[in-house]
Amino acid sequence: MKQVGLVRTGSGMFSIDVEGADIRTVCRAISEFSGRNIVVAQEAKGTVRVSLKNVALQDALRTVLRMNGLDYAEEGAILRVDFATKLQQEAVDREQARASADLHCPPPLLLDFVCRSAYSRMDRDSIRPYLDTVLVRTQKVSEQVIYGDC
Repeated sequence: MKQVGLVRTGSGMFSIDVEGADIRTVCRAISEFSGRNIVVAQEAKGTVRVSLKNVALQDALRTVLRMNGLDYAEEGAILRVDFATKLQQEAVDREQARASADLHCPPPLLLDFVCRSAYSRMDRDSIRPYLDTVLVRTQKVSEQVIYGDC
């Protein structure tokens, strides 16, 4: 196994010197050195030859990965390494799903509920005229009113 040379050069900065190490070995070394969780896809392969001075973790990692057609996605506290094309397609799919969900969502209700506090105890009949006025003024977008206590 080839060695990976890592040296901390400042807050969040380091230098890395690698000659012919496996991408997994480099990712493992960066993970251990930085304290970040890095998971590499099983199919990811490559050899790293790089010498970077005084760079941020994200810059070094992205450079090393892109040299091998890879990239990473930040998922919570984990950096997931996979093929760049796969990660890009996943991002596109997520955005399309989000846009599709937005199109199929009913419009938000203008008045979701009436909050009855300890200081203002109203029953449905006494508040109904006020609600009807609000609904008429909003062109009756929704006549659904949910009563509840806060």
